Amino acid sequence: MNYFLGALHDDSGQFLQDSIKQVKRHAKWRDCRFTTAIVSQHFNAGYLSLPASNSAHPSEIYNPPNCKYEAQNICIFDKENLASQAATLSDSDNILQQISITNSLQAQLETADDKKHAKCLNAIQGDFRLIYSNSKYSSVLLAVSPFNPKTLFYAQLSNNPSTCIVSDNLELILLLLSPKADITSLALWLSGRPDPNRSMFSNIHQVPQACIVHLHSSGLVLTNRFWDIDPHKQLNKVPFCELRDQLKHTITQSISQSIADTPKRQAVFTQLSGGMDSTTVSVLALQLAKQNNINLHTVSHMYPNTESCDESANIEAMLERHTFAKSHVIELEKYTKMSFGGLYPTHIQNPGIVMSPKYYEEAMLVKSYGANLMLTGNGGDEMFWGHSLTYYDRLKRGDIKVVSELIKAVNSLKLPMASTLRSVFLRPFLQYDLMPFVHLANRVKALQKGIGKPPWLTTMAKGLVEQTSSLINPFSDKHAELAKFARYDGMFNTSTFNSMRSYQAVFDEFNLKVAHPLFSKELAEFSFAIPQKMHISGQYPKLFLRQTMNSELPEQVCWNKHKIVFDQHFAKLVKQNRTSLRLLLQHTGLADLGLLNNKLILSVFDNVVNQQVPSINVDLLYAILVQSWYQTHIEQ
Repeated sequence: MNYFLGALHDDSGQFLQDSIKQVKRHAKWRDCRFTTAIVSQHFNAGYLSLPASNSAHPSEIYNPPNCKYEAQNICIFDKENLASQAATLSDSDNILQQISITNSLQAQLETADDKKHAKCLNAIQGDFRLIYSNSKYSSVLLAVSPFNPKTLFYAQLSNNPSTCIVSDNLELILLLLSPKADITSLALWLSGRPDPNRSMFSNIHQVPQACIVHLHSSGLVLTNRFWDIDPHKQLNKVPFCELRDQLKHTITQSISQSIADTPKRQAVFTQLSGGMDSTTVSVLALQLAKQNNINLHTVSHMYPNTESCDESANIEAMLERHTFAKSHVIELEKYTKMSFGGLYPTHIQNPGIVMSPKYYEEAMLVKSYGANLMLTGNGGDEMFWGHSLTYYDRLKRGDIKVVSELIKAVNSLKLPMASTLRSVFLRPFLQYDLMPFVHLANRVKALQKGIGKPPWLTTMAKGLVEQTSSLINPFSDKHAELAKFARYDGMFNTSTFNSMRSYQAVFDEFNLKVAHPLFSKELAEFSFAIPQKMHISGQYPKLFLRQTMNSELPEQVCWNKHKIVFDQHFAKLVKQNRTSLRLLLQHTGLADLGLLNNKLILSVFDNVVNQQVPSINVDLLYAILVQSWYQTHIEQ
């Protein structure tokens, strides 16, 4: 595997060589190969190539990834098809591929104008990470595309703030300076509301998604957003059939970008769970695979002993209707015999990234068929589910029919009538519109009230969470739809990033890619621009996606009313490991930091495991993972 390491320093070449020597003192990196990739006046960078024999699976064959850099100080990762958009590929060795960027792209980056930077970066489709050394302004520009599960890390040396280290591998930076756990990040994770763009270390930072970070040789660091949802873009007057065609085309284009570099007759894998998101990706990917002579395999997860997780009937219906190259099944309940720590070992980047053997089994399956790509349905909930506040927004605008529509849906879904109506109509009124002059601060405060703070948080931890919970939401205006405000907050703070990053961290060890076609900025823009009642009306969330895919999917899949949840699966696992997990939660390290009340969290834990039919919420699961992460990576 190749990993990137760079330094911004007056003598960065010597500094980098010294850093490599320090890295090579550690066993894992002792035999690594170092290749210089970029040399400029203020920035020196290189690639560390880790031998396959040092990997977790030495029997596997690892080919160096297509890390790309540009001779004029641009370094671009992940962008396999960038050449077709703005560049031409030249010959290269087996370690690095050089790219000659067009003059227009070079000119846009060679400025101090963030608007030009944003225009340049928004023109790039798909996931990318970019490093650009701007000699004219003695700075380095770092950027990460929207919704990209991968990121870039940087750190300033405490004894010399003008020296910055940049890498795509957190472990490399941690070898060069002592880690300092970030108290606020720990508090956010313990609250059940972590910031996916915040580092777990106070002295190491990560580039936020859709952002540019400017590192100046003076030590100044500036962060700016280059992309966001446009709150003024609306597609209210576009005919339904045109919107339906546009949605299908946008998803198809996103999938097409993901598989663009796949050779003919090579295998590509797609996850097939039986839900709307993975089946949508799978059936549209199958159409593209047939056109491009690609062998599309499906891989499905089975939970035969947990009824609430069982989607086998929907998976079978899909396989009966559509013919894939081959269908594979991974039975996941066999892993419940393992310890919780063995099944979900935390990655050093954050507690939500887990290097699970389940993901290793999937990666080895993909590798065994000569494939290098797996598609997922991640992002579907964020893009298409909609939000229950849509009903309230409609009522505020005078749509009285929404009340009878919801009553009919409640009866159909057999939900409790009084509590549902209270939750959908009365609670938003009390939280948001009872306040005079609703604006950003009040909306954020109201949103926080809707998120229960776990009882184990200390006063100090609650204070840290409240101080960092403010966000710049383009739908904060008092006239903006509450559903869009809440959807925006959920989209950029979703726990789905944990799954995406976990898969990629494991698949990186096999030099494999994981693509999430539904998590694209084009789909995000579209999903906010259409009328929100198209997403959720009556008894159906994801209504517009269902209508769009109605002719492509089996009826039992497309119009299934029940969403699969994994509460019972995780609760059974927690109950099975109750002794070891209780011991884990007794650790006083986080309490000593003033963040956690051990007595209260143990009380909540005992209540869960003592239930006859246990059910666990994400807050307690996060707390367990935070304790595991802290004890593994900080107090080891």
